[in-house]
Amino acid sequence: MVMDDDQSDRVGFDSSSQSTGPFLGSHYRHDSNAGKGLQQASYTFKITKAGKYKLQIAWTAHSNRATNVPIHLATQAGKRTIVLNQRQKPQQPPFGTLGIFDFAPGLVTVEIDNSSTDGYVILDGARIVAVAPAP
Repeated sequence: MVMDDDQSDRVGFDSSSQSTGPFLGSHYRHDSNAGKGLQQASYTFKITKAGKYKLQIAWTAHSNRATNVPIHLATQAGKRTIVLNQRQKPQQPPFGTLGIFDFAPGLVTVEIDNSSTDGYVILDGARIVAVAPAP
């Protein structure tokens, strides 16, 4: 399941770019390193089968990116926040893995915001990949 930045529900992240690749689709979005705490985007995925899933975010690395991007994950089991350093290159460009999680059937929401971040926050996409079905 893959969603590009254009498929996110957004408040802000109005600037788009193609300056640094690789990126998902035709461009990526960013917060212009402004409006801190006022910009957010979310992706909602529907999980049909319980199991282990890899959560991946797409971004383009650069020295002007934020080192402390909050990624909020909401599932049937609750909420957690993961901090992403977008100056580091993603492991499988444009995607980087944030972790492997047990998901039950239902909705999974991934939210990215720019609260208190220390550089440009990149919004390019999100992906959830099944690793193993539940026993």
